[in-house]
Amino acid sequence: MSEFFVITGTKKEAACFEDYTVGIGHKVLCSGARVIRLTSIMQQEIQNGYCALLSFGLAGGLVNDLAPGTLVIPSKITDKTGSSRSVDPETRNILIDTLEDNNIGWVDRLVCGVNKPLTMPAEKEALHRAINAHVVDMESHVAGEIAERVGIPWLVIRAIADHASDSVPQTATESVMENGAISSKKLLKGSFRRPSEIPALITLARNSITGLNTLRRVVPLFLSCHPL
Repeated sequence: MSEFFVITGTKKEAACFEDYTVGIGHKVLCSGARVIRLTSIMQQEIQNGYCALLSFGLAGGLVNDLAPGTLVIPSKITDKTGSSRSVDPETRNILIDTLEDNNIGWVDRLVCGVNKPLTMPAEKEALHRAINAHVVDMESHVAGEIAERVGIPWLVIRAIADHASDSVPQTATESVMENGAISSKKLLKGSFRRPSEIPALITLARNSITGLNTLRRVVPLFLSCHPL
């Protein structure tokens, strides 16, 4: 297994790897859901000698049949223009074989990377109709573009957090700090300013836990099969 780095949006996603950091040859980085920061840290780690990458974390569903907690191992990533890139097929097949040997369910759905969060169900539906994507995240399109440009293998592992019919509250998006941590202060302040968002915040928190639990089950299997 080559030395690889993992790109996540938040520290909660990165924490799925925290028990597996010694002697494994990987590094986990948080973009804070910021494209400029993501591009910068990816380029830096490639310069530092890491020669494979994994886009890892939670994602949003764009279609109704993707429930929170669904594991997505996509073969292709697209962006809002409809331009698509394929992940490394060999490493993906190794991971899929390991998942199936351990009775872990997964789906292959087209993931669209976006630079800004889709917060309303109507936005999700519009993106699905425009390019037939089923899943949305904020890192994989950048990861794929850079990996393809420099010629390193890459893979995507995502778990659904918000359902296609769920809104993502403004308070939630504003609370993600640049380092990927969630600001409790901003969460509280946003809840006081926009109390109508509280039910949606509770739903998102509950579904995010479901998605993170899926990711935690996958991490040791991913590392054990040495796909990258």
